[in-house]
Amino acid sequence: MVANFTLFDDTPLYHTLHRILNVENGAWHLRGMEFHFIEMPKLRKRQQWPVTGLERMLYYLGGMGGAEEMQALAMEDTRVARMAELEGLFRRDPDLLRDYLNREQARRDYNLALKNSEARGKLEGKLEGFAGLVRKGILSLRDASREANMTEDEFKAQMDLLRI
Repeated sequence: MVANFTLFDDTPLYHTLHRILNVENGAWHLRGMEFHFIEMPKLRKRQQWPVTGLERMLYYLGGMGGAEEMQALAMEDTRVARMAELEGLFRRDPDLLRDYLNREQARRDYNLALKNSEARGKLEGKLEGFAGLVRKGILSLRDASREANMTEDEFKAQMDLLRI
């Protein structure tokens, strides 16, 4: 799996290998089943020119460096050169490029909507909890609004908006 985020904080390695082991005796019964994780942020932090074919391909696909670096990679590795050639063909076909850009925009929109809905859900849950405490007389409106980082008017408006 290639991740554009950090999965494992306990290692500086950008490429880690994981296997399923029997927890009782440590036996590796599922030979041949391995999980490779590539963490792009860790690869981007490296100050070393890519050495392996995998590193060169990841550098190219990750857009690390400028145009000169990408050209140097393509000259050094025929697979990277072929990838650059295919990318050029792809970019020259307006329908393919448009479809790709539309899919990427839809993916970004979906991720943003998901992030916003999670934040909104957390806020609503927090407000519902504070509102319940206010209704029961356990917490004053002033204290509840302060805990929610809102003015009393903002807190009341949110309660009305959410019908709490």
